[in-house]
Amino acid sequence: MGGLFLGVGIGFAVLGGMGRSKVIYTDAHPYHVTARSNNRDWFDVPLDYIFGIYINVLEECIKRFNIRVHAFVLMNNHFHMIVSTPDKNIGDFLKYFMTQSSKGISKKSHRINHIYGGRNHKSLISTSEYYAHCLKYVFRNPVKAGICEKVQEYKWSTVSSHKNKMQSLATPILTGHDEYIPKNIATALDWYNEPAPEELEQVLKFALKRSIFDSKTSQKTKKKINLNHWLPDP
Repeated sequence: MGGLFLGVGIGFAVLGGMGRSKVIYTDAHPYHVTARSNNRDWFDVPLDYIFGIYINVLEECIKRFNIRVHAFVLMNNHFHMIVSTPDKNIGDFLKYFMTQSSKGISKKSHRINHIYGGRNHKSLISTSEYYAHCLKYVFRNPVKAGICEKVQEYKWSTVSSHKNKMQSLATPILTGHDEYIPKNIATALDWYNEPAPEELEQVLKFALKRSIFDSKTSQKTKKKINLNHWLPDP
């Protein structure tokens, strides 16, 4: 099916088959992307090595697809990424990214089965309020998993105090979605490290499962929640 326009700079195409989700193409908003390992098992390869694979593949993708990486966090069995596509090519980029990273991990681990447990999941981040909460949610993954106490202590992240090449690949977002992110690094880290209430965590988790991030009523809270209440002070 050809692309249909949902608004300025946004279109979508439906992949063949019943139950398939819409692929939304835009240069106006960033995406949150995540994918888990097969059966949610831990990766068979040391995270240092896998992080290097993602760095190499993303470096190639930046050249090949003109994508912009804004955040990346690698966990034991999944990754989180926030990315923009100035050329409206999220589908082509992710197809290449998933294929090449899977090949790299498979070669090192000598696995013959699938590396990823299904397709990646994409959620379009349409507002600056949503972007701020999504960025914090991504960076706080290691903290919520009990791996570290501060977001900057985690090694495999673009917000880490441990210098890594992934940080050099990450660039500021150019669509204005970062208006709520403190410009001062220390202030931003303070906000990232401020725990969010459980009801907010549930809303964000539910919203990121949608093809377009939406903070409407989650299945658990059964009520709307004002995301602006938990944004950092301007």
